[in-house]
Amino acid sequence: MADLRYTYRFASEHLGHRRDDNFVLYSDHVEVASMTSIREAARALAAAEESDEERPFLWIDMYRPTHEDLTELAEAFSLHPLAIEDAIEAHQRPKYERYGSTEFVVLRPAVIRRNRPHTPAGLADARAGDAGGAGGASGASGASGDAAEAQSVDIKVGEIHIFLGARFIIVIRHGTLLDTQNVREVFESDTRFSGFPQFSALYRVMDRIVDNYLPVVAILEDQTDDLEERIFTGTPAQSQDIYHLSRELIELDRAVKPLEGVIDTLFNSLVVHTVPAELQRGLRDVADHIHSVNERVERLRSVLRELFTFNSTLISEAQNEDMRRMNELSIQQNEQMKKISGWAGILFFPSLVAGTYGMNFDTMPELHWIFGYPFALGLMVAGSGFLFWLFKRAGWL
Repeated sequence: MADLRYTYRFASEHLGHRRDDNFVLYSDHVEVASMTSIREAARALAAAEESDEERPFLWIDMYRPTHEDLTELAEAFSLHPLAIEDAIEAHQRPKYERYGSTEFVVLRPAVIRRNRPHTPAGLADARAGDAGGAGGASGASGASGDAAEAQSVDIKVGEIHIFLGARFIIVIRHGTLLDTQNVREVFESDTRFSGFPQFSALYRVMDRIVDNYLPVVAILEDQTDDLEERIFTGTPAQSQDIYHLSRELIELDRAVKPLEGVIDTLFNSLVVHTVPAELQRGLRDVADHIHSVNERVERLRSVLRELFTFNSTLISEAQNEDMRRMNELSIQQNEQMKKISGWAGILFFPSLVAGTYGMNFDTMPELHWIFGYPFALGLMVAGSGFLFWLFKRAGWL
């Protein structure tokens, strides 16, 4: 089919498809045509199957196709309505389903984004001694390391739907987290599995997605180690930091955990199609990575649960210490108030006597008594002394 061995390179806007969409036809694992529309790709594949082309295979890669695009795909490649409905609605968990001669796979790639670094409270103080003892240069290096470790992270999880047929693979991307162009280049460079191009293509996509999980888990482990160091140096971490990291782990777990069921179903399909042992070994390596990532995620979740408990204990102890100090301060204030009140009562009695005799009524005989003045002074001293003895005995003075 010599007329297919050239490239269709029309401007995508002329045909209504985006530049992010790719329609590539292979013959015996070699690219022979690149189209720009679903209809054109379907016709090229049909023509290749009717001709003497060796093992034609069509790779379609579309970014957020419209409802009309998916309907056209379903009509052109006999895709099951339920699978198309899932592709339209998106937000699916990873799964592997068979619909007659077509298989439908949902995968969720993930990448990690670092936010602007910040210095956690207490982290710099906890390491200040070490940095000072190591000298200026090492101290600057330690400060730089702290800033890097203090960065918060966010996991971005995308979604990819794959329709797999004997002669085609259709990749529907609901995000930009996977470089399918690079994956396709790896697929083109490995011709060992040209007899089963659909499984070879699926293997390359899954391998890249699972490999991208590894740095995500590594960064989450670094973040967990940083939290652990901050907590076990006696500096309680903010609960929101632990919660944020736990939430990111849950997002990753939702993407990775179901893949164990996906890979088991895929292996059953490989047995039915008698796929070469070498390709099965490659997928088994992917399965090992999935299992390893799941184990690491589960271990991190367990560590974070323990850190949350221990951090809560530290916070409770700090709160109890604050309450103890407040109680001590309150007791000290009460003691001071007792003393102030006692002396105020003592000084009040002479003021009372002086105020009484200072009214100067004519009928007050003490005012004309020769001993009136000494009597008033004596009464003041005796009353103040009695009150002093009374407050002293009560422990107020």
